Amino acid sequence: MINQRTVMEVVTPDRPGLLARIGQILLSNNLSLVTARIATLGERVEDVFFISDMNGQPISEAELCEALQSDICAQLDEQVEI
Repeated sequence: MINQRTVMEVVTPDRPGLLARIGQILLSNNLSLVTARIATLGERVEDVFFISDMNGQPISEAELCEALQSDICAQLDEQVEI
């Protein structure tokens, strides 16, 4: 069987606790992190996460993808200090 997963990209300013916050969001949405490519470029991060549902399947529900995107944007916007 081919290793199937969903690719999620996050590009945002770097800040303390960023990866922990993303991990909590994945956990609260019952998603599993398969692997990740973490890149910090100065004060900016360009991270790529390969995720699946708890059964090891890629995310196929559009509503879950939209909810995940909304949750990540809301949580990370809340964390930005001006």
